[in-house]
Amino acid sequence: MLQWLPGSDREVIWNDREGEEFVARILDVKSRKLRTLPHPIYTISPDGGTAIAPDFRRLNDCRPGYGYAGLPDPNRDVSAPENAGIWRMDLKTGKQKLLFSFADAMKVPFAGRKESVFLSGAKHWFNHLLFNPDGTRFFFLHRWRNPDQPPPGFHTRAFTCDRDGKNWYCLDPHGATSHFIWRDPLHIMAWAWQPSHAERFHLFKDLSGEVQAVDPEDMTVNGHYRGCCESFCNHHWGSRMRPKLRFCAVFGEIKIGGSGVCRR
Repeated sequence: MLQWLPGSDREVIWNDREGEEFVARILDVKSRKLRTLPHPIYTISPDGGTAIAPDFRRLNDCRPGYGYAGLPDPNRDVSAPENAGIWRMDLKTGKQKLLFSFADAMKVPFAGRKESVFLSGAKHWFNHLLFNPDGTRFFFLHRWRNPDQPPPGFHTRAFTCDRDGKNWYCLDPHGATSHFIWRDPLHIMAWAWQPSHAERFHLFKDLSGEVQAVDPEDMTVNGHYRGCCESFCNHHWGSRMRPKLRFCAVFGEIKIGGSGVCRR
């Protein structure tokens, strides 16, 4: 999580452990002044003023390797606790607010495929949070594992929300959202299952219900990807876990080039 604090040419921020708590540190690399904030960070607003984060203890308990080991989840035996979830923190004051609890997520009716519905006793967690480019909203994944579902299996819904915790929106209710990125403040590119094309890359418009498949005949492999101007590159693991750059697509005309080469 080590990164420059957005908008600063002298402050860096990272997560750390202090005693029995996970915290965030901000260091002025010129003056060497160090500040400690009472909660770790996950995604930071572009203005550098606000951080959003899940409960890293629960994340590690539910999906080891994605959270932080070393401190147990105090709600390990609670399927959807009310006192934990997604937190907002002011990076100047350290003031925190719980925006959306696991209990809140469970209360949102499931509207996806019946095979993905969360059952009584399902264990819920949040993962992969990201502010949009103008910092007005953020994206996150709500995940759960049903009692009869062995690890590492789980189901997923995608949500967006204002940075102040208002206007929650279930962007993808169908239970299988995966890798994603904001294209701009209103659109999100994500690998997801949709009724029209099953599992493919899709372009979602926030707060609208609008979604379109992105070159479903050619873009057939899930992976990590990054956008740049009108294009994006998709990187996935090939045989023997060797990374491969497979696709680069143009957002405007939604055309595809092979082997990482763009064409328009």
